[in-house]
This record gives sequence, structure tokens and C-alpha cells, in this order.
Amino acid sequence: MHLRWQDFDFHAGRITWCREHDKTRKQWVVAYPEALLATVRECQLRLGVVGGPVPATRQLTNGQRRRAPVAVDCDGGGEGRAG
Repeated sequence: MHLRWQDFDFHAGRITWCREHDKTRKQWVVAYPEALLATVRECQLRLGVVGGPVPATRQLTNGQRRRAPVAVDCDGGGEGRAG
């Protein structure tokens, strides 16, 4: 999924999807529901991390990442690692 914790803007309610990992090399800044970002923030606090890659539980295509909730492994042992 290639998300880093710094890609989340919890105050503005947005996630930045970096161009380096987009097949069209376009950066996307997408607004997400407050409840989703609150869950992601809770996971971040539970993991005790500030920066670095977000542990992912599944990979999303570019189209899916703009429509689907972000899957975060709050236990830190997911199927794949972002980064």
C-alpha cells in the first residue's frame, strides 16, 4: 500500500497517496470519513509509532485506494509491509 504515517493528515481528514507508487505518477490527496481516520489514529497510538511505513493487511490498486477504506494491521504483523 506504500503508506507512511506522515501521509495521514488527521486534522484535515485527508490521506496523501504519493506519486512514487502510482502507476500514472500522480499524487492524490483524498478526504476520508472522520471515523476511518479516528480508527487509523487509534491503531497508530496502539502501535506506539510516529513515522515510517504503515503495516498493511492487503494491497489495493490505485482505483481501490481512492474508494476503499484503508486496511491497517493494528497488531503489526500483517500480510504485507508498506514502504
